Amino acid sequence: MKNNYNFFITLFITIQCFITTLISVGFGALNQNLNIAGDIEYRAPGIPLYDVLEAEANVGTYAKEYTGSHHDSFTEEPTKSIYYWYGSNDTNATAILDKWNVIFGGFCWRMIRTTDTGGVKLVYNGTPSLGRCNNTGTIGTSAFNPSYNSPAHVGYMYNPSTLITSTANSAATSGSLFGKGISYSGGTYTLTNTSTTYDANHHYTCNNTTGTCSTVRYYYYINWYTEINDGRTIEECLEDMLSADSTNQTDSTIKAYIDNWYASNLTSYTSYLEDTIFCNDRSQSNQQTNGWNPNGGSETGYLEFKNYNSNSDLSCTNDTDKFSVSNNKAKLTYPVGLLTYPEIYLLNNSNLRKTGESYWLMSPNRFSANYANERYVDSTGNYGKYIVNLGMGVRPTISLTPGIEYTGGTGSKSDPYVVE
Repeated sequence: MKNNYNFFITLFITIQCFITTLISVGFGALNQNLNIAGDIEYRAPGIPLYDVLEAEANVGTYAKEYTGSHHDSFTEEPTKSIYYWYGSNDTNATAILDKWNVIFGGFCWRMIRTTDTGGVKLVYNGTPSLGRCNNTGTIGTSAFNPSYNSPAHVGYMYNPSTLITSTANSAATSGSLFGKGISYSGGTYTLTNTSTTYDANHHYTCNNTTGTCSTVRYYYYINWYTEINDGRTIEECLEDMLSADSTNQTDSTIKAYIDNWYASNLTSYTSYLEDTIFCNDRSQSNQQTNGWNPNGGSETGYLEFKNYNSNSDLSCTNDTDKFSVSNNKAKLTYPVGLLTYPEIYLLNNSNLRKTGESYWLMSPNRFSANYANERYVDSTGNYGKYIVNLGMGVRPTISLTPGIEYTGGTGSKSDPYVVE
């Protein structure tokens, strides 16, 4: 009898220990999904959106790992690989259209790529209907800038006090001297290394036969010229307009439009967004400065910018073009901007780029004759250039902070990932 009693006591203690262990393990797992702050609130398990794109790239059918030059943060060094959607053919592009949809902040977005700090870059894609994103869209239309007749107007911001504008399409007076260079003293320009012919090496003129004047003309394209004063050279004018520390003083028309939209819709979600760089690369093309180069620039060529016809990398050349909340030389009010030409090019398929509307990109194209042109995507998903004072669709771009998880959805148009 005593042996039976001891057996049951031992069995009871064993079962009790087993139950206690189960309870301890269960609460340990449950605590990973609890947020204790006054009341206990359940948080559904999720996967970081970064991991979604990484997994797709590892399979290799619909996404790739980026191997070019990049630097997405003004204050941090790259620590992560970049992954991006890639439509190798129309069939794959159709599949991607049902994989990259996100609802965030009450709007539909598309995942374009990850950042090298671990974030995920999204582009605006309309408003959800019954929890679905069966749509494409812009927030409206806007000019990029109020005027078009200066190279400065390709800027997401610019300095109105330093811009020079095209003055006229008019040849110099017959017999006028042209100079390869200029000197300046006592308020007077004097042409140097003169010729009676306007050519690739002689762009300056006083529009007279003496070669002296208080305001000098600079011919940059056939008969188009601009006027310069106060002792400035054309190189100094270009620097002031495109790359000087003081370049970014005034918001472009499109920046003001995007900022107003953000202020009305997304300020309560700012903590979800990383401070990434939005690149407005105004550096001149390595191939051409053409008529804007007084030392051998063709008088029949345009001022071309880095992304005139290049998609080689995601990096941004000058600090004054790296628009970021943390960059005092190109300071954003909010962490929002536009996609660049190299970014949209990564998609590799017009079906992934098109929305049914034309929309601006953030990449300058060129200054031709007296027209500043910016890159854009047309309604069919093809690229083009457009004069900056004309209206075009606006698709804001944001970047989710590293580690942001989705709480539901599969990424399809009818069941988008939900970030809340």
